[in-house]
Amino acid sequence: VSEGRIYVTAGKEVYAFKDSGDSATPVWTLDTGVSVASTQPVLSNNGVLFVASDDTIWAIDINACNGAPESCILWSSKSPQKQISRGLSLISDGFLSFGTQVGIQVINADDGKAVWGITLPTLGVSAPAILNGKLIVGAKDGFVRAISYSPGVIPAQSPWPVLNQNQRRSSVAY
Repeated sequence: VSEGRIYVTAGKEVYAFKDSGDSATPVWTLDTGVSVASTQPVLSNNGVLFVASDDTIWAIDINACNGAPESCILWSSKSPQKQISRGLSLISDGFLSFGTQVGIQVINADDGKAVWGITLPTLGVSAPAILNGKLIVGAKDGFVRAISYSPGVIPAQSPWPVLNQNQRRSSVAY
């Protein structure tokens, strides 16, 4: 929701509605050509809406969009780790992160290019939440993991994650 508008996905479409009091008035509809209903859209502070299908992410300029793809799609990018399993998280320093079937992927929110990805020993990783410099994710195996996050530092170079080790070593969340 932003400035009296709400953005939702259903089927292959992305919808923008204006709050009209007791109802919502359609502003525009964008047909992506593939199902985008599996993830909740994420809106940045600069008016870019991010939506995802099973394997692709789109950046949509909500201020320029009139429903025609050429008017509002800034970029689209295939997930380097293939299938996106859950939602998207916008990291405050201009990166977008998301869970995949095999781990976490971080891309540049400006152009969709991969920044880094990490494979986890599980399937179906959730959209990351950020807590005290860590990306916190859950997965189908029932574990919650904390992966150190710092711009410019690849997670494998940090003391976290403690994968397949004592996962309670020094974390706050389990």
